Amino acid sequence: MSQQNKSQSNQSDAAENEDTWEQDLHPDRSADRNDVARTAYDMEAAHRNLSDMADDDMKQIPIVADGVRLEQGATYIDLLAGRTEFSAIGSMEAGQGHAYVAKNDVDYQMWNRLIGVENPERTGEDENA
Repeated sequence: MSQQNKSQSNQSDAAENEDTWEQDLHPDRSADRNDVARTAYDMEAAHRNLSDMADDDMKQIPIVADGVRLEQGATYIDLLAGRTEFSAIGSMEAGQGHAYVAKNDVDYQMWNRLIGVENPERTGEDENA
């Protein structure tokens, strides 16, 4: 085998190994949290659970799309199941019957409103409004 053929073969092997490593590190590319297709405003069930919020506020709450893997260790709430904070583990993914919101996807005042904080200083709401 010539030196040029060996070099091409090594480059091909390296590219193949890189693809394998990339698959091992990121087995499901659709698991990116940024794969958001809708907001709380778009979900009728969320409207019922967030009846105290204005439509414009609900449009600022992105819902993780069905089938998207939740980021391990990230904090979420489910708008349809009690709005209690939880940290995602392992291979948890969004699915039917859930409306997950990632804490990283909303500002801290909106997050406080979503988890039930009532102090106007922490929610950005004016007491006199």
